[in-house]
Amino acid sequence: MNTKHNTLKIHKKMIVFMYMQNNIIVFLDTGGFANRINAILSGLYVANLINYNFIICWPQNTWCQASFHDIFSNTNFTIINDLNTINQLLKNQDNAIVFENNTTKEELFQQIDKNKEQHIYFKNCLIPSWISKHECAKLFDEILHVNESITSVVNEFISTKLVEPYYGIHIRNTDISIGLNYNEVMHITQMYKTRKFFLCSDSSASEDIYSKIDNIIVRKKEEYPEKIIHTQDFSVGVVHEADTEDQKITLNINRSKNATIDGVIDFLILVNSTIIGYSGSTYQQLAKDLQHVINYTNTDRLENIDFIESATIQKLFEQSDAIDLQTFVKVIQNYEIQSKIDILSKSLQYFKGGDLLVVQYNLAVEFIPINKEQSIHLLQYAIALYPAFTQAIDLLNRLINENNNPDLKIIHNCGFFSCCSVRLYKIIEYMNYKHTLPKRIDCSELFTLYKYNSKIDITYDFFENYDNEIKIEYENHFTIDVFCFQFENYKKVNYEYIKPFVDKFFLPSQKIINIYNNLLLKYRVDIENCVGLYYRGTDKVTETQIDSFDSYYNKLNEIDNINNMQIIVQTDSAQFLNYMKQKCTDKNIIIINENITSNSNHGIHNEKTACENYIDIQFLFATFLIISKCKYIICSSGNCSIWMMFYRNNAINVYQNLNKKWL
Repeated sequence: MNTKHNTLKIHKKMIVFMYMQNNIIVFLDTGGFANRINAILSGLYVANLINYNFIICWPQNTWCQASFHDIFSNTNFTIINDLNTINQLLKNQDNAIVFENNTTKEELFQQIDKNKEQHIYFKNCLIPSWISKHECAKLFDEILHVNESITSVVNEFISTKLVEPYYGIHIRNTDISIGLNYNEVMHITQMYKTRKFFLCSDSSASEDIYSKIDNIIVRKKEEYPEKIIHTQDFSVGVVHEADTEDQKITLNINRSKNATIDGVIDFLILVNSTIIGYSGSTYQQLAKDLQHVINYTNTDRLENIDFIESATIQKLFEQSDAIDLQTFVKVIQNYEIQSKIDILSKSLQYFKGGDLLVVQYNLAVEFIPINKEQSIHLLQYAIALYPAFTQAIDLLNRLINENNNPDLKIIHNCGFFSCCSVRLYKIIEYMNYKHTLPKRIDCSELFTLYKYNSKIDITYDFFENYDNEIKIEYENHFTIDVFCFQFENYKKVNYEYIKPFVDKFFLPSQKIINIYNNLLLKYRVDIENCVGLYYRGTDKVTETQIDSFDSYYNKLNEIDNINNMQIIVQTDSAQFLNYMKQKCTDKNIIIINENITSNSNHGIHNEKTACENYIDIQFLFATFLIISKCKYIICSSGNCSIWMMFYRNNAINVYQNLNKKWL
């Protein structure tokens, strides 16, 4: 039997089935057990409200290698194990409703009213405040049905090792380290010597240390989360090519099937406890949400151990409908750091919208003068919850740089010109905060996808050393973010301010200039009579809306005297290149054959080896320099396009397509 063929056949039938009715589809492309359950419970809650069919996409990848049915026994759900089927649906759903962490009830139902025939894709990792936690706990208990092979282990451990009601502590110590420290755990356990404490952690070393405390009970697990790249921290972003779905993994963490199941067992034991402290994880928060419904011992739980009286917090927040975070932090500044974290965990309900991420970020900002390490931990937690939280990433990098030394270290692991944008952004931000340029910039962890040797810095293979005579004096704060204007109107960019930074830090190396000149000669490019047409496809569809091939061709024909001009067609999309070849038989098009294209949507730099990327990017860089000098430019929006503008130093005679609109 051809298993792969039959699986594809089933998926095709599934797609047809999906189009026949309205569905809530839980889209679990990343995240561990708790993040996935938060999405499932949110989706189930809404599905019950509006009577939609319920489908779960549960890929087995490095985030979670256990399947849905490795954990749950409910066979009534439609479970899809690969993302390709869902991705195919998403591509065909122009008006798909997407439910995320910050989606309000009003926004959701307004979208449903406008798009009654569309599916709803749940991509949240947190349960929003307007969804009943109590109802979600009942759904977990009554609908999902944890496998007996798991619950039997839970019951046996509780009945033989814990016996009486107990406290629960969760220590998260891999990708982030936040919550109770060793001294605080010692203090609490000594205060309640007659009580047992169940302590669980994702770190074997942490469990070994805490298990030596007399009244702490630890369940040693068969397997723990491991690093994908053993030389890097758990929190470092990596791309793991061996992952089931070729996902870009945000964290350097691999949870095996056994590690995941062991984590679920610990989770249910934790649910049955009286949980104390704040570990900064959805794992612990979900356990707290469920514990008022799930009770394996059928006994009363212990009273909670409060670091801060709840009445104090309630009084603080009742003073204002919309709490001022600065005032809030000033009021609690005399408390110890862990007490502040404990207050935060109890205060989320008082913040309008329950926006955990914003609270985490703002509290981290307020903690900087108090305890910089705690600020770093808070930011790491926020980023772990929402990897695209660029504001938190920026602040985290700045704090780390300040901690290490006065120079600037830049870490980024994406496409070449994305790395260039981050480098430019970091240098300007350094100038904004320090009012001077960094003396030494460490780029050893930049351009990783293009390194033929991971241990060396290849920056100066592409750019001249910035130790030149160009002087840049601080004049005023310049507003810039990590995206470096790639998704903004290029005609509104302040090139006059950016030019000195480009000239000093991004002057193309002699090697690149040599390739540039060779390409000009080889293809006989007359830049004064040439149009540079650049279409960015493949993986860029995940970041912005990409217009049709026809739209680019029509824009090309709007240029006066176009049939008498040269046209350089540059793209990463094989489909677009073939389209232009067929449509432009009456035009003088130039295709620089040294540059490659792809038929997939993974992104060429993600498909090739680092050595291949290193060679390819030299020709692509030189090509972009040529396009930057052309009389006219027609381009999509992205890092490559904005860098053409930086080298052009203006956006005159530039036709930019941004989210399917020409600017």
